[in-house]
Amino acid sequence: MKFRYLVYMGNCNGVIGYGKGKGTDFEDAMDKAVEDCKKNLIAINLDHFISWPRSITESFQGVKLTVYPN
Repeated sequence: MKFRYLVYMGNCNGVIGYGKGKGTDFEDAMDKAVEDCKKNLIAINLDHFISWPRSITESFQGVKLTVYPN
C-alpha cells in the first residue's frame, strides 16, 4: 500500500508552490511532497488593491484549480 500527498503552500506575499509525494507511510509521503513543493516555488505579481485582474484556471494530471479575484 502506498500513500500519496498533494501539497499547496503560499506565504500571502505572492510566493506559491505545490508538491506531490509518494511513500510507504503517510509521513514519508508528506515529507517528499513538502520537499517537492520547495523546489516548485513561483512568484506572482501582486496588485495590493486586486489580487488578480481575472480568474485563473489551470489543470494538471486531472486536478483542476481555479483562483478567483478578490
